[in-house]
Amino acid sequence: MLKTIVIPEEIALKIEENYPSSLLIVFQIQKSAEEFIHLYDNVGWYSPIVLGKTVGAYIVNEKTGEVYSDMSSIFKK
Repeated sequence: MLKTIVIPEEIALKIEENYPSSLLIVFQIQKSAEEFIHLYDNVGWYSPIVLGKTVGAYIVNEKTGEVYSDMSSIFKK
C-alpha cells in the first residue's frame, strides 16, 4: 500500500521559493551481507548489500537546515 501526505500550500511555496531543498531519508541499518550477482553460466560478482528500514523522511532547506515537512508518518503502520 502506498501512502502519501498532503503538504499545506504555504509550506509548498516555501519549498519552491527557498531553493535548494532536499529530501532527507533516515535509514536504520539492520544487517549487511554480500550477494552473488549472477550474469550467466556462474559468471558474476559478489556485491555488498545493506538491509534495513526507512524510519524518517524530511524536506529540508540545504542552506539553513530548516525542516519544511516531516513525512515520516508514511513509513509507520
